[in-house]
Amino acid sequence: MTFVGSSIADAPFDTSAAEIVNYDACTDKLYVVNAQVKRVDVLSLNESSAPSQTDFIDLTDAGTSAGIEIGAANSVAVFNGLVAVAIENNNKQEDGLIALYRSDDLSLITTFKTGALPDMVGFSKDGRYIATAN
Repeated sequence: MTFVGSSIADAPFDTSAAEIVNYDACTDKLYVVNAQVKRVDVLSLNESSAPSQTDFIDLTDAGTSAGIEIGAANSVAVFNGLVAVAIENNNKQEDGLIALYRSDDLSLITTFKTGALPDMVGFSKDGRYIATAN
């Protein structure tokens, strides 16, 4: 294992901006939950230098699609070209959602209703299921 660099989240220190990180081998990118601005930052690992932000997933479209006002993103997971994001409701006592995106173009595929405060999203080993704690 070799250290190649680090990346600083675009938020003040100690604000949970870069809380959860997941790697997608299909695109050679890191997906980083940025809870402060309701998005997932996408960082490239194509170079042998420090990771650099190349794009982001704006999560507001997922909230609109699901018919809820979203709060913070709590977790991100990737599997075989798919990105799943656990997103809480702005009212933390109400149902949240899992938003599913394509990793190649970052387009929203669908959303799934969850209970309140979904967290720690993950794919089953074969990718057939998405699980979350809430």
